[in-house]
Parts: sequence; C-alpha cells; structure tokens
Amino acid sequence: MKSDGQAPSGSEPDPVPLCVDLDGTVIRSDLLWEGLVRFWRQHPFHLLRTALWWSRGRARLKAEVARRVKVPVAALPLVTEFVEHLRREHANGRTLYLVTASDRQAAQPVAERLGLFAGVLASDGHVNLRSRAKGAYLVQRFGERGFDYAGNSLADVAVWRHARRALVVNAPGWLIRRAFSVAEPGGTFACPPRRGAALVRAIRPRAWWKSLLVFAPLLVGSDHAVTAGWGNALMTALGFNMCAAAGYLWDDLMDLDADRDDPVHKSQAVTSGRLPLSWAAALVPTMAAVGLLGAAMAGLGGVALAGLYLGLAWAWAWRPRPGAGWRPWVRAVFLWLRLGAGHAAARTPITGTVAAGELVLCLALGWALEAPWRRKSTPTRGAGE
Repeated sequence: MKSDGQAPSGSEPDPVPLCVDLDGTVIRSDLLWEGLVRFWRQHPFHLLRTALWWSRGRARLKAEVARRVKVPVAALPLVTEFVEHLRREHANGRTLYLVTASDRQAAQPVAERLGLFAGVLASDGHVNLRSRAKGAYLVQRFGERGFDYAGNSLADVAVWRHARRALVVNAPGWLIRRAFSVAEPGGTFACPPRRGAALVRAIRPRAWWKSLLVFAPLLVGSDHAVTAGWGNALMTALGFNMCAAAGYLWDDLMDLDADRDDPVHKSQAVTSGRLPLSWAAALVPTMAAVGLLGAAMAGLGGVALAGLYLGLAWAWAWRPRPGAGWRPWVRAVFLWLRLGAGHAAARTPITGTVAAGELVLCLALGWALEAPWRRKSTPTRGAGE
C-alpha cells in the first residue's frame, strides 16, 4: 500500500514534516549492531569492553562504538521501496528529518549519502533518542500531531501516539494495526518482514546431515552399547546441530563486510538484513547453550567435545583472510568431533584401527565438501563447514 500522505505531482507540498526512523526503516539493519559486529571482529577482548560500556547506558555504548568504528554506509541494505517513497516526497518539496536512536556520528554519514533530509536528530552519548524520549522531543519541536512519523518497531508506538500519521515499514501485521490505532494511517512499506523464514535459512538446516556421523560409532559397538546409546546419540546429534547453527550465525556476523562484497553470500539472511543482527547475536549464545545441554546426554565427554567444537568455531571467525587453504582440514576436525561425541554416547572405545579409519573418512569428506564446483554453487560457509 502506498502512503496516502503522498502529494500528487505538481501540488503544494505537505506542510507537516515527515520524521523518519533509521534502523529497520530506512535500512534493513541497525547501526549500533553494524558497529558492534565490526568492533568485535577487531579483537575478542572487545566483547568485554562492550559489556562495560553497555552497563553505563545504551547512549554511552552507541557513542563509544561510533567513535571507533566507521560503518561503510554504501554497503548498508536499504528498504528500497520506502527509500523510493522518500525520494518522491523530497522531490515534491516535503521537509524530511532523520530521527534515530543511533548515535549522530553513525547516522550523519547515512543522511549525507541519501541527501534527502533537512536535519538529523539522533542520540548524543547522553540521551538515547528512542521511544518516549523521541516522542517527547518531536512534540517539543513540532507540536502535538505536528509531524508524521515512519517507524518499524514496538518502541515507535510511543512516537506514533503524538504523530498526525503513522507510516509503518518492515513490520508485522500486529504492529501495523497497533500503529494505526493511535494515529491516522499513512501507509505501509515492505511488510511483513518474514523473519521466521530468514532465521531458518540462517541456521542452515540443510547442512545438519553431518551430525549423522554421531550415529556411526553405534555400528561398531556391542549390542548392549548400541541399544543403550541410541537415545543419547540422538540428543547429542541435535546438540551438535545447535552448536553448528550458533557457529554459522557467528561466522555470518564476523564476515559481514566480506559477505556483502560477495555475489553469492550477499543474499544471505544476516548479510541482507532480513534477519536482524541483534537476533543473530542473541541466538549465538542461546543456541550454544542448548547445544551443550543436548551434548550432555553423552556425558562429560560429549560436553567437552561440543565445547571444543564451539571454541574452534569461535576462533575460526577471527581467522586472517584468506583462510581457504585451511578449510578442508578444519572441516575434517569438525566432522571428527561429531564421531568422537558418538563414541561417548555409545560408550564405545576408540581403537587405533577405528581412529585411523575415521580420520581418513573425515579428511575425505572435508576435501569433498570443499570441492571448487561446490564453493561456487552454494552459499553455505559457516564455522569452517
């Protein structure tokens, strides 16, 4: 649905300014998280620095990250449909303001690149211009019902309550109804966001077949071990799938810039902004914890091997680029860890002959999965797998 607030060509421009949110509205991402993942990519220690700044307030965190990281604005995924609407409004003479909770240092380059806004109203290191604070600021500046507002999240409801019209972008149906219940409908753009489908793609369920290796040791164990080990092996396999999903998401976050420059990987859920960076970052520890819990069914050995898997996947994300020469070997290690967890689940010992055979199998699979024709045809590339 196109905005019913759009002025026809050649008519007088709407005298009411249009105030536009940035994160999730103009771009399919969030500048704070764009800066955070690049900051984390520089050094693992920066995860601790982030926690310290966050404890002092979200506005402080945004300012510190913006001061240290320059996000490449040309690569940011735009909400194209809505940006085209803004271009039409600007061409018709309407006054547009970029009003964002992102820090001004991060938001100003985006506004300058688009060239559509009369001003940028943003967080400043002390005030987090979000939700009620943003609504109060806009009322003070433009008056009650003296502006239209475009947003995308539940936090924007507090702003729409004071706006003349609500423009809803990149949001689910329930939020559209909520926005239009407190302000006149001004149009919807790029709705719904379909984040559930994006999440499924991001965790790569098509690659979970590798966890079938957990069941391989059951084939060489005693009848009693096999009978008792099936339940443990099933939970362990599911646990490794969750660990793999956490690794895929973390790798996507750490490889954000490289993936956006890659014609194959730029359409991935995290890279394209269809899955919010904040969701991906929150799911990494959540899925890792679930994975370790599943691996615990195999005992301490299963937990240790799953923890080693996560540690290697975490370290792989900080590897120097390029790292293609190591990929088959890293793949083989990840595959062998699944076999080791299978031995723990089935309580079967690892003999020299079995270990040699499993090593050859994992190396063969590692090299097959890294075949040149496969690298060019599939975007799967997380955690060295």
